[in-house]
Amino acid sequence: MNEPPIVSVVMPVYNAAAHLPAALDSMLAQTFTDFELIVLDDGSTDETGALLAAYAARDARVRVAGSAENQGLIARLNRGLELARGRYIARMDGDDTGRPERLARQVALLEVQPQVGACGSWIRVFGDAPARVERYPTDDAAIRCELLFRSALAHPSVMLRGDIVRRHGLRYDPQFIHAEDYAMWLEIAAHSQLANLPEILLDYRAHAAQVGQRQRVTQQASSALLRLAQ
Repeated sequence: MNEPPIVSVVMPVYNAAAHLPAALDSMLAQTFTDFELIVLDDGSTDETGALLAAYAARDARVRVAGSAENQGLIARLNRGLELARGRYIARMDGDDTGRPERLARQVALLEVQPQVGACGSWIRVFGDAPARVERYPTDDAAIRCELLFRSALAHPSVMLRGDIVRRHGLRYDPQFIHAEDYAMWLEIAAHSQLANLPEILLDYRAHAAQVGQRQRVTQQASSALLRLAQ
């Protein structure tokens, strides 16, 4: 196998054909080019598989890891962590778009701040919801304070330090459904500092196929359990 890339981008998808090309194109147009894009198809029944095959044929950085059956988001995320070879591991969703300088800006921060194990950014929300910018706390102390009450990093904007993930065997915890990212930040916070870049590096698409009201109740319950466990 060739030399590991600097960044592994982990993108789980399920029936994402409607928005997937925009997400893939945004990653392949990054100003930082030393990365692999690991797309984990969770048994899609639409045109997702065909789209991924076409992109993989055109660009060797695209690695497709398919599943014959739907295993769920957490299982696919953890498979992505297992497959990731990069020094840094970036999250991305199949319905969002990354700004061209996203990877470059996050790599630059992690290279000069070795104490930081996870770096997110501000995001722009668009789509079915009114367009808005979500600004997250940027320094470690403020992020830790907010983590007492809620998640303080936008999951699809985050880049993780790979050696922390591997050294401590970090995985997304399946007991915290729809709050698996919140649980991950708490785990990483036990081993390193956290940061958010004060700039918009991700456009987050809000649409009806995302977490619904029934799932939101589960998300709130999982978040409450996490806070009690601290």
